[in-house]
Amino acid sequence: IIILTTSMIQKNNHNKIYAEYTEKLELERIGAEFCSAVKNDNLMYFKLKIEEETSYKYEIVDTTLTLSRVLEDESLEKVFIVELTSVNDGANYEITKWEFVR
Repeated sequence: IIILTTSMIQKNNHNKIYAEYTEKLELERIGAEFCSAVKNDNLMYFKLKIEEETSYKYEIVDTTLTLSRVLEDESLEKVFIVELTSVNDGANYEITKWEFVR
């Protein structure tokens, strides 16, 4: 019983770590695509892609992206924020915030 219990705890921990790591990679990919979309002035395509490929809800205000996860009770939980700041009169952007919200 002790060996079985220990095995189950380890498996649950492994599954949790794997799910968190997978989500983090997906959020980083979305953040990188957002940076590219802002730089190339292609936010409409980015929005369509996010709606089609992910289950995250997004909010874009100027050059700030906030991604939220929909919880079971239909509420939203913020999970990721990317903020870009214009430098050189809008020719380039600098990442001023890259935050995983937990």
